[in-house]
Amino acid sequence: MQKIRIVILGVLLCFSFYTSMAQDRVQPEQQLFYYGQFAIISIDKQLYVSDTSDYFYIHVSIRNTSGNALGIDLSNPWYVLYPNQWQFSDTTFRMDINESQIVPEELTAKKAAEFAAKIRDKKLTMVLPGSTFDYYTEFNAEKPKLEEIAKYKYLIVAIDGQMFFTDGTNIEHVKCNGDLNVDRELALKCPFTWQQISEKQKIRHRK
Repeated sequence: MQKIRIVILGVLLCFSFYTSMAQDRVQPEQQLFYYGQFAIISIDKQLYVSDTSDYFYIHVSIRNTSGNALGIDLSNPWYVLYPNQWQFSDTTFRMDINESQIVPEELTAKKAAEFAAKIRDKKLTMVLPGSTFDYYTEFNAEKPKLEEIAKYKYLIVAIDGQMFFTDGTNIEHVKCNGDLNVDRELALKCPFTWQQISEKQKIRHRK
């Protein structure tokens, strides 16, 4: 009986160990990108690859913190956050900033009317209170080489883009150009390993 108990205990410990490892893989460390009125946006401190392209990807998570269903406008493929530039660094921030960014749209009365029409026509992606919507977006150019990753302390990925949310009454505009309320620099400690995207249906292409 004692031997059986020892075997069962060993099996349970192994199960707990592998379950813990699986949870670590599924839930990587995240960086807070934006804390807004309706939502919290986080980005994994991990880069991803897919066997469908030669690009690398970031993983963006949007958690609805409002008390209402949240409508996300994804009707324009550019209404996302995406990697805009990367560079190696000895610190957790960029020393040389020379990137070009998109000019965000203005939140006008016309834009508000368009939002009202999209709500009416059910063209928004709806997220329930407390729930999370996530997606992957690519850096559509050359990715860092493994030999370079091994040489430096950090890889800094600069984020760009814009998003629009609504709770049915008000509109929240998240933008990277000119907004000090976003943390645009994703600092990844080197060396790191690329992770494969398993949910390829969540990849959003800017085309």
